[in-house]
Amino acid sequence: MELTKNSWYKKLDVDNVISDTFSLYLKNFKTLFLAGFIGIFLIQFGLYEIGIYDFYQTIDPETLAGNLGPFFSKMLLIIGVSILMYALLNVFMINYIFKATTPGENLNISSIFKETVSNYWIHMVFFLILAFLIMMVSVVLGAFIFIIGAFIALVYMGTVLLPGGAIIVTEKKNALDAIGRTFLLVHKTFWPAVGATVLYALIMIFISLVLSALVAIPFVIFFFGSLGEGQSFMDAFNPANLNIGIWAVLINSLTAALTYPITAIFSFLIYMKLKYDEDHKEESV
Repeated sequence: MELTKNSWYKKLDVDNVISDTFSLYLKNFKTLFLAGFIGIFLIQFGLYEIGIYDFYQTIDPETLAGNLGPFFSKMLLIIGVSILMYALLNVFMINYIFKATTPGENLNISSIFKETVSNYWIHMVFFLILAFLIMMVSVVLGAFIFIIGAFIALVYMGTVLLPGGAIIVTEKKNALDAIGRTFLLVHKTFWPAVGATVLYALIMIFISLVLSALVAIPFVIFFFGSLGEGQSFMDAFNPANLNIGIWAVLINSLTAALTYPITAIFSFLIYMKLKYDEDHKEESV
């Protein structure tokens, strides 16, 4: 009953899902952006503090080879923390959007956060791990029939696994049950889901390219500033000499926080579309 009261539990066309994703994002921009920025900044700042940025800026082969061991141990730590943080961000955003679009729900941020941590977070962590492993195995198997096979596998698994977070929140499923449920749900309305996912991916690629160009502006300014100070071209091009430091963390966090909530909203709306179609097909039968 809670699900059917939601304002997005209705018939949605492919193009409507895309436009409604951005409409819903703008309506809830402040909360989603702040949540995304805080979470992503913590990850980026952690990368900065343990020296990952310095490693990327090193161009001397001998120095790189000597630092590979410590680098990989640090990366394993960051990967683990990142999985925990991104799982929390994703499921919090979905839970918040679900409550924000359901009449009578409490929109107290602290209450939603506590509920997310206690009820959904651990399931989302395991779902992300399982989804990643399934995705990698599918891409590797698809690669046996050349690049097109890997691409088809990526599109297929990306479409199937996309509603997983919404299933964990709205249907109270654990990670393993959510994996099985995604396959069952998506295959009932498969081609519209694929069409919407591919269209969404193309739009997000375009947005990412635009944001990447904007993010590159400070680096270009630093580069030409170094040239103006009389440095050689190679010295000015060396990332270690740009001296951007913590600003790179801030810029990366801001741009990532702008786009990360959009995928959470899209996955929620795709789920609502598929769930509505599933229920009404069963009613018609």
